[in-house]
Amino acid sequence: MKFTETGKRKVYNIDLDGTLTNGEPFWETEPTPKHEAIKALRALYEAGNIIIVWTARQWEYAPETVG
Repeated sequence: MKFTETGKRKVYNIDLDGTLTNGEPFWETEPTPKHEAIKALRALYEAGNIIIVWTARQWEYAPETVG
């Protein structure tokens, strides 16, 4: 992805489960991505915005969440 410096940034805080995925229980199965939401988020990033992805997942799931 290419980041474009525009000088007019916004910060977007996005929840992972149920927003970027379909919200299946991540401890039972790998959640399926919401491709249109991810595409929109990438466009915001490429336009120079800051994206923060939030999750309430337990710390023990961090390696597989970011991997």
